[in-house]
Amino acid sequence: MVRKIVLLLTVSGSLLFGQTYIIPDLQRDDFTGSALKSWWSNVKAPSSSTNHTLQVLNGYLEAVLKDPLNGGPGGRLQADYNGMENIGIATAYNTNLYSKHLQMTAVMRVKTLNDLNPGTRGWGFWRAEGLPVTINQATWFFEQMAVPDSSWAAAETYWRAQTLKGISTDYRKESDLTASNQIWHVYKVKRYSGTSSEAYYEHYIDGVLVQRIVPADFPDGNILNEDYSFHAWNDNLVYHHTTTASGQDTIEVFYNGWLGASAFVIDFIEITKNGYDPGYMVTPVDASDFLRLRAYESEMDQGISDGLWKSYSFETQVGNTFVIVTAKAENYDTYDGDDNLKIVVDATDYGYDTVNSWNGDVDDGLPKTLVFTPALSAGSHTLEVHSQNTPVLYDVNVLNALEGALVLDQTLNETAPAGSQNNLWKEFTFNCDAGPIAIYVSASADEEPGWDYINANIDSSDDDELRIELDNTDFGWGGDYGFEGNGLFGDVKTVLIKDTVAGGTHTLKLYANETPTVYRVLVFAENGDYSLPVALSTFEAARTNAGVLLRWTTESEVDNHGFNIYRAESADSLLPGDETFVKINETIITGQGSRSTKHSYEFIDNDQTNQTWLWYRLESVSLDGKTTVHKTVALAPRETPALQAFRLWQNFPNPFNPMTAIRFAIPQEMFVTVEIFNVHGQKIRTLWEGQLTDGEHRFYWDGRNDQSEQQSSGVYIYRIKTPRRMQSGKMTLLR
Repeated sequence: MVRKIVLLLTVSGSLLFGQTYIIPDLQRDDFTGSALKSWWSNVKAPSSSTNHTLQVLNGYLEAVLKDPLNGGPGGRLQADYNGMENIGIATAYNTNLYSKHLQMTAVMRVKTLNDLNPGTRGWGFWRAEGLPVTINQATWFFEQMAVPDSSWAAAETYWRAQTLKGISTDYRKESDLTASNQIWHVYKVKRYSGTSSEAYYEHYIDGVLVQRIVPADFPDGNILNEDYSFHAWNDNLVYHHTTTASGQDTIEVFYNGWLGASAFVIDFIEITKNGYDPGYMVTPVDASDFLRLRAYESEMDQGISDGLWKSYSFETQVGNTFVIVTAKAENYDTYDGDDNLKIVVDATDYGYDTVNSWNGDVDDGLPKTLVFTPALSAGSHTLEVHSQNTPVLYDVNVLNALEGALVLDQTLNETAPAGSQNNLWKEFTFNCDAGPIAIYVSASADEEPGWDYINANIDSSDDDELRIELDNTDFGWGGDYGFEGNGLFGDVKTVLIKDTVAGGTHTLKLYANETPTVYRVLVFAENGDYSLPVALSTFEAARTNAGVLLRWTTESEVDNHGFNIYRAESADSLLPGDETFVKINETIITGQGSRSTKHSYEFIDNDQTNQTWLWYRLESVSLDGKTTVHKTVALAPRETPALQAFRLWQNFPNPFNPMTAIRFAIPQEMFVTVEIFNVHGQKIRTLWEGQLTDGEHRFYWDGRNDQSEQQSSGVYIYRIKTPRRMQSGKMTLLR
């Protein structure tokens, strides 16, 4: 079935025969931002119409055809196209640039918003042509409403999957559809001509095959032999299959006027070439490899069903484990529920709608990298990704080592300044022991302004680009470790670079061309970081009548100018964002310069509330002004009225690695000692010794003794001692 011939009027006359085109392996449009990608043409007729609207909104595209001809009379469409009105998108220039020999797949999630008025709407691949219709080749989903009072209305009103190879009935393969298009569905069209023995044309709805056509289904046994393009549209045209006076098959086209709207919304469109799949999997080289899993997916959940989406298995050794996941979630205003994504590691469910998840209502389409530190024993484990609607999962990574640590962690969500050219945009330093490391960067880069498919117009001189440099090693603009806008088209890419470095201080630099966006930068060190200027062994907080008493102990200090303390508040026990932490000390808390022996510090925060969760973060400042963020501790709100009895809860999590919380409550202010013992009764750590106010308190143990030495796996005793009573509990540390 043919449609909206006026689109041809948007084609530039400068497009000559012999022009060459660039067809990306993946064209993904999740309709973020507010503008169409330049690989689309905004197809509106008449172009001056203010009735019809095409908008990129909150993670979706909305196309509305309203009041064509202002409700005036229709008629037979002539070669001047007067009377035709439409709105939608098409391949740039409406050019038939997809070769008939390519294997092309289009996947789109679409919902129409009303019953169709006289006209057509649909989405898929079409060989654009004008009047008179002679070729009529398409593989698409097509709905038509004929004018009810026409004698052929019943035969020409339908909702079908169509594979068309001509005008006559024998070359029109049509399958009636029962799925309502006013409900969200995922539509897929696969088109491959190849040779007659290989070619096929397939239509799917929500993963279910609804039509498959092969050349043998046509009388001539041949393939669809025309190049084509992609289209999604609403229009006021109706197509009537009939015969001429001489008995030849023909198509008459009628335009229609009515008052009302024909509208649809599109969540996403993905067009791939020759079966392209951006995903790959990296597994450990051997048992000593700290990279236990890297699953690069760059995949959009198609929203067919909610729940378990991906599942992975991996092995860990004794040590610290870091799970790094990058994903994106959007919301769709009133048209649908928001995207959601969560992970489950073994039995630990991090939940939807938490700070440890991707929540479309909160994230609003901003890609996000999260780091999880599950306490895992050595052995086999599972990681599941659960989803709702259509989030995008970019990658899943598991890093594990005995002394493994994140020695650099920067959440940026920043875009480089416009006009950057090989600009040293970001520079970070980190310290680590000698050995293997991993650099992880999540970022996106846009294509050059006005990018189109025409090869001669693409020079890559002003697309966004990002490159990474570690010390004197340049990983380049392109390839596996660089970011090139003319290949990413605004989508997210993650890079994980494994390297081996000497012990000490290192410099990581990010260079920008134009305006790439970086979301998060991480460096994992297999052997940890023992070269920080301040070796912190404890940082604790407790409520007293004078305020919150903060205590910390350093094992050693090198060129340490002093400390700053930052505070944040929250209504619940979820860690607030970095931007909410505010410095509370007016002047720097003087450090010890360079000192190789233990030293203790105290600070009282007397400007605080008892009604919210309080979070404190310690930062050290070196003599040359460099800052290092150390631990964060939390205080629960004071319970009111005061408890009438002493209470000790089971530590959580248990078993644990690397840290657990010890929670207890006291009925009034008193002197309290919080201690850790091994099973032989030997005291290995004092977490607190001093006055505490009435109410609930929490102290955290990181599995180290008073000398900051890591303790081995096993059962340990935590004991709370007051002048009136003493109570203890058991906990298990798993390395």
